[in-house]
Amino acid sequence: MNLLIDIGNSRIKWASSAGMTLSDHAAFEYKKESMTDLLKKHWHASASPDAVYISNVAGADVAKIVSAVIRQKWQTKLLFVKAQRQCCGVVNAYKEASQLGVDRWLAIIAAWNKYRAPVCVIDCGTALTIDAVSAGGQHLGGLIIPGLRMMQDMLSRETHGIQVDRNNQSSLGFGRCTTECITNGASCAIVSLVERMAGQLESEQGSKLCRIITGGYAAYINDLIMPAFDLEPHLVLNGLKLIADGQ
Repeated sequence: MNLLIDIGNSRIKWASSAGMTLSDHAAFEYKKESMTDLLKKHWHASASPDAVYISNVAGADVAKIVSAVIRQKWQTKLLFVKAQRQCCGVVNAYKEASQLGVDRWLAIIAAWNKYRAPVCVIDCGTALTIDAVSAGGQHLGGLIIPGLRMMQDMLSRETHGIQVDRNNQSSLGFGRCTTECITNGASCAIVSLVERMAGQLESEQGSKLCRIITGGYAAYINDLIMPAFDLEPHLVLNGLKLIADGQ
């Protein structure tokens, strides 16, 4: 059994991999100061894995914390996965392959291997990323913009007198108060970009496009997109599984 871990900027997710499926999914939001205690609590009764595969976009300090807990608890093989020039049938578009975020790399690997067709992959996290892959597995590049919450927080932080209500429900129409205008504006910006780039990619590829969305805000954004994307909440973990399985 392998343990697969996806460390984001504010959330850590993991699952066990044995055979064809992922199981024992779990997640929590974290702060660096409390991460050690939270990991020990959540993994208290977990069986020792054969190996641990990690996707980490949260930096070296978080990597050290997670590594220390794993080595203290299990003393097992530990691998932090990095983006490569080519893996699992997908070819990286970046000139310096390692500069592509590992979460994006694993997501496009998982998406392309599932469909073996042109894919557009949206990851809705702290940042929002859009990546494209051809039918033959060539990564065509991507885009990065601030995610939904970051857009709202930046506007609130950089202007005077504007407050954000995160409980406000989005629509793609005009707002009738400042909080509605902020929430709807951020949603419109994201949805418009996603729909434009997906349409452009489908036109360029000349065949039906597989549209995949993942990340913490994926369900929220997907409710606003027409047509809706296929929601894949564990795409990065699925990519880690492909690496662990040596495909």
